[in-house]
Amino acid sequence: MTDLEEFRRDKHLLEALRGKVYFAGEVAKREISEYEWFVSDHEMKLINKELEQPIGVTELTELAKDLLHHPSKYAEIVRTLRQRSELAPTSSK
Repeated sequence: MTDLEEFRRDKHLLEALRGKVYFAGEVAKREISEYEWFVSDHEMKLINKELEQPIGVTELTELAKDLLHHPSKYAEIVRTLRQRSELAPTSSK
């Protein structure tokens, strides 16, 4: 009986801990997601020197998301990105 009572007490503790771990995991995922879309002030200054009309981080992010979700609209831009990207393979297939 004592073991059963301890299990019941620990079960509530375990449920509470599971909730905290889940919450911490969700917070971490959100922070990683925010970091993935982070643009430094330095990069924003550089791009705005090149553009006739300055762009803000929000607009840049929305453009990047549109490119991600609708790449067929941006074939020429993707071609240019491939040529300039540090991620591009060194030899083409």
